[in-house]
Amino acid sequence: MWIECYDYLTANRWFFWPILWGLPFCILGIYLLIEARKTTENRGCALVFMSAWAGFAFLWTIGVGYDVVSERQRYKNIIANQQYREVEGPVEHFGRYYDNKWHIYRDTFWVHQVRFKVEDRDLHTVPASIDSSGQALADGRWVKVRYVHPTVSDTDSSEEAVEQRRWLKSTDYHPVMLKLWVKGNGG
Repeated sequence: MWIECYDYLTANRWFFWPILWGLPFCILGIYLLIEARKTTENRGCALVFMSAWAGFAFLWTIGVGYDVVSERQRYKNIIANQQYREVEGPVEHFGRYYDNKWHIYRDTFWVHQVRFKVEDRDLHTVPASIDSSGQALADGRWVKVRYVHPTVSDTDSSEEAVEQRRWLKSTDYHPVMLKLWVKGNGG
């Protein structure tokens, strides 16, 4: 019996919050533009500045919105078309650390030489029969993970492929985990 402990699409249900950052600036820009049209003092300068403000806020919001929504749609398509990899095995090198950049705790672990990273708040708890603390991950626990990992052919010698291979080796890159299951009792 497999118990689902993580799903990318439900864990990232607040995917649209960066879009919301731009909306107050758009509204403020439009309001100030309307107010600038009413003034007679330095009207030309105010109109140019407020138009630039509103235009930038609008373009920024549209750009971020497109980027965020298209990334989510990309992962939906990968899941629907089953274009992911899957690995099953015991958790190795489980660890938890505090990410100072984002101010959250993250769990890291390996399954058959594939390293994963996930926010611990996104993991569902498991029944007490599997772990009395309800923790989904622990060293030796049997898991199944669906994930997306960029692949660059070793035979591809194009400048872009060489650069991507170099970047993947030089960074602390983790594949995007789409789903995580923990093996429960009786299965």
